[in-house]
Amino acid sequence: MKYTKLAAVALASVMMLSACGQSANSDNPIVMTVGDTQITESEFNYYMNTYKENYNMGQAKKSSLEYCQRNQLIVEVAKAMDIKLDSDTQSKLKDYQKSIKDSYDREGGYKKFLKDNNLTDDYIDMLASVSCYTDALKKQTETPTFTEDELREYFKEHYRRVKYVLISTIDSQTGDEVSDDKKEEAKKTAEEVLEKAQNGEDFDTLISDYSPNTANDSDENGYIFTDNETGIEFEEGVDSIKADEFTLVQSDSGYYVIKRLPLDESQECFEEEYENEAETINTTMQNNAFYEQVKKWSDEYGIKVTVNDEVLDKIN
Repeated sequence: MKYTKLAAVALASVMMLSACGQSANSDNPIVMTVGDTQITESEFNYYMNTYKENYNMGQAKKSSLEYCQRNQLIVEVAKAMDIKLDSDTQSKLKDYQKSIKDSYDREGGYKKFLKDNNLTDDYIDMLASVSCYTDALKKQTETPTFTEDELREYFKEHYRRVKYVLISTIDSQTGDEVSDDKKEEAKKTAEEVLEKAQNGEDFDTLISDYSPNTANDSDENGYIFTDNETGIEFEEGVDSIKADEFTLVQSDSGYYVIKRLPLDESQECFEEEYENEAETINTTMQNNAFYEQVKKWSDEYGIKVTVNDEVLDKIN
């Protein structure tokens, strides 16, 4: 069930949208405007195509919107601050841009890729440049440091521990969705599991009986995850209940019967998982602090963000 984590640094270095000569029309409407830059549906879909490989549709759209706005604000602020890239950085950037284009040539044609995706050459050049502007802006502010207590508090606030039963609605042989009749059967089965769990039946036994070979089947500590790591439905379902409570949620994968487990210093798994995640948490908190500074700068320079919800809702 666990989705692949996308590193913030990797996202920042390869995903950014800008005014790249794209023209908006009825077939390629505007999804978002950041400052003077209009982001078209085809540009937004460049994000979506990346996220859809790892997340369900709801989470892919949410994350695409978040990082589209974040990366564009970085560029708009850099422009407003008249940030210039030094000659060495520009040289490295050109080499990186060339390597991107060469890689598409080996895969069947860079120009064809642009045409098929309704993108421009300038757009691809700008995709490669966002990390350079990020580095330049970071030089304008101090990198924050966090105490052990602050890192632990973040862990407690942003990580969850669960066990779950998955009644899948995906055909294991074809990877396609099952029929509506089988979906209805899956729903009834999930409701039965939820009722048994709420009536006190052993949840580990229910997992073994109904959902063997899942991520938490053989792990007595369950599944520990953080923000934006699962589908929206799963995360919101967990957030809607307290420790030792149950809930049923539907997702693209099927029906999840979830038991939320406590996650605090009293459990041995807390310390083990915290140690595994401490470095990631520190990086995440630094990135969040940097973006908060970017938003402050954007307010100072009057850079506004507007989203066309009507267009966004139609994207799938």
